[in-house]
Amino acid sequence: MTDHFEDDDDIGMSYMEPLLVDYSLLTSSSAHESANELDKFKSELTSWGCFQLINHGIATSFLDELQETSRQFFGLPTECKTKYAMPKDDNNGYDGKNITNSENQQILDWNEGLTLTVFPEDRRRLQYWPDYPSNFKTLVHEYAQKMEPVCDELFRKVLQSLNVSKESYDKQYGKNKEMNVRFNFYPASPSSRRGLGAHADFSPMTLLLQDEEGLQILKDGQWFKVPVISGALFLSIGDPTEIMTNGIFKSAVHRVVTKTEKARLSIALFWDSDRNGQIGPFDELITSSRPQQYQRVSLQHYITKFPEYYRSGERLIEAIRLLN
Repeated sequence: MTDHFEDDDDIGMSYMEPLLVDYSLLTSSSAHESANELDKFKSELTSWGCFQLINHGIATSFLDELQETSRQFFGLPTECKTKYAMPKDDNNGYDGKNITNSENQQILDWNEGLTLTVFPEDRRRLQYWPDYPSNFKTLVHEYAQKMEPVCDELFRKVLQSLNVSKESYDKQYGKNKEMNVRFNFYPASPSSRRGLGAHADFSPMTLLLQDEEGLQILKDGQWFKVPVISGALFLSIGDPTEIMTNGIFKSAVHRVVTKTEKARLSIALFWDSDRNGQIGPFDELITSSRPQQYQRVSLQHYITKFPEYYRSGERLIEAIRLLN
């Protein structure tokens, strides 16, 4: 994966196509409307692995309030934020600019973040949920409640678009689902630099809310800037969905470049399947014309191996690809 960050990194870089998918049409009671939008849904995930989700039913005013409250948290003094520091044996909590090169301890990613498990509620580690701003906990809870049915419906559309049975869905995805939210803050930096390195997610599906440009998508060896569309959620699929769909849907390789004049905030919601289970291509999608593309693998394996591959700039999915 090409991942060089220069001062003029995005000069002349093209924007990706708008790729708008209308959730209200996708879930419409009109068979004609929903079928047309499902075709668009499938086309974008086949070619790009991502799209902008619009008309999803969550008010822009609510999303704006969530973003503003998140900015207030990151504006706190460091000692206030580190009260919620992420332990080494957990994936919840606050972490600063701490992804480094082991050889020279150079900071690789210019960002700080807060990760919280939000669904199911009995898995929440509330000791990492900030007490300030005072409305933060309420807003995050409301966001999780609003997003859980949307995510569930979107993954059903993944299956529907490929004619995968409910039994296959239940076997690989229907149990022990989990939803995690990552609040990313990218401070303005003296020069454009790597805010987040090139990678594809190890969650089946991610929905991203962003306030400023900086996100870039890799397609056919070329990087494209992702526009910010007010009220839209940027949906991308991760390696598990590429594996489950036997390579029909492509996981979206992405990165973030910081800006010199503005800070950037993004809120990434990761919709996870059972991290203790195994995933592999759905049986219906293995055919004589499209043999099995990937080995079966546990998501826990991905989680464990991800940092190693991330630092090296390689893709873990290539390690389990079958040669046909």
